[in-house]
Amino acid sequence: MSLHLFLLFLHLIAVAIWIGGMFFALCCLRPAVTQVLEPQQRLSLLHAALGRFFRYVAIAIAVILASGLVMMAHIGFADVPRGWHWMLAGGIAMMLIFGHIYGAGYRRLGRAVKAGDWVVAAMAMNGIRRLVVINLVLGIVTIAFAIFGSAF
Repeated sequence: MSLHLFLLFLHLIAVAIWIGGMFFALCCLRPAVTQVLEPQQRLSLLHAALGRFFRYVAIAIAVILASGLVMMAHIGFADVPRGWHWMLAGGIAMMLIFGHIYGAGYRRLGRAVKAGDWVVAAMAMNGIRRLVVINLVLGIVTIAFAIFGSAF
């Protein structure tokens, strides 16, 4: 097995975890808990679930960035397909948004849940949701750059 194939495997698994997790959280988990749980239970559950998910996202980000940069360096930054540069830019934008989600929104959510301030917790969760929607769209666009980028 070549180093490139191994790095590509790691890269794609990490992308699947991050993008798939965002899709699941937005399209499956959040609507379901909104339907069956009261706000206090819902916000506590979402805070706990996001805490677990964000740990995996942090690992996925490290794997994505490291594997992507090593693959680009191995081929030569000037020689990789143009779409890879767009993919890198999109990925960095997503990483910065995630940093804001975790550093600001999730911490605000945690403080509000701990204090039992459900109005602030709901506002924090809504802010997280909006940024995750943006990141999910960016993730899909970034995948498109990776596949179709050379055609542009």
